[in-house]
Amino acid sequence: MATLCLIAVATRFDAARGTRDARVVDWDVIDLGGERLLFTIEGNNDDVYSDVLARALPNGTTIRVYSIAQDVSLDDLNSFDDGRLQSLKMNCIYQNQMAVAHPWLITVGQSDADEHVEVFVGAFRATDYHKAETRPYFLEYRNGVLVRKWTGSRLNCEAFAAADYVDGDGDGRDELRVVECNRKDGKMVEAVAYYRLYGFTPHRFCIEQ
Repeated sequence: MATLCLIAVATRFDAARGTRDARVVDWDVIDLGGERLLFTIEGNNDDVYSDVLARALPNGTTIRVYSIAQDVSLDDLNSFDDGRLQSLKMNCIYQNQMAVAHPWLITVGQSDADEHVEVFVGAFRATDYHKAETRPYFLEYRNGVLVRKWTGSRLNCEAFAAADYVDGDGDGRDELRVVECNRKDGKMVEAVAYYRLYGFTPHRFCIEQ
């Protein structure tokens, strides 16, 4: 059975629109076979407060994907601020309304041999057994839509403060580097999370400090 698409995909959306109309909270960019894709968290949502991290987290309402329609290198794109991003020629090709999840962080990469984009979103919400805190959302951009791989309560520690897909070992595949924190000691731990999917639940997270 295929992985499930995220719910609530349909929102007000003009595929021909080339500019953004909301605040950008976070963004990342990737080259996918010569096509440069920009992934953003946009929108105005009330800040949430992480007790573990002891700080407020600005967050948005919508994840959008843009196809960049001009020749610009990834190095240049990664140096852009929000003002320069707004000046890019780009077309919005997908969006997903996620206001209830309070998305505040997004990073994208490719950790395997397929042409799909791994998307990690930092969300903030309560679960059945835990009060509201940072939550890891492992998604995949596949055939023009976001699909869910796994969304859970935590990785190794109670909360995470940052995450980035990088090819740290030079094997051509990206690993997810995460900065995590526990409430009891307040220490930040940098870790590498290798995600393996088995059915609809994670088989294992291997954390290396």
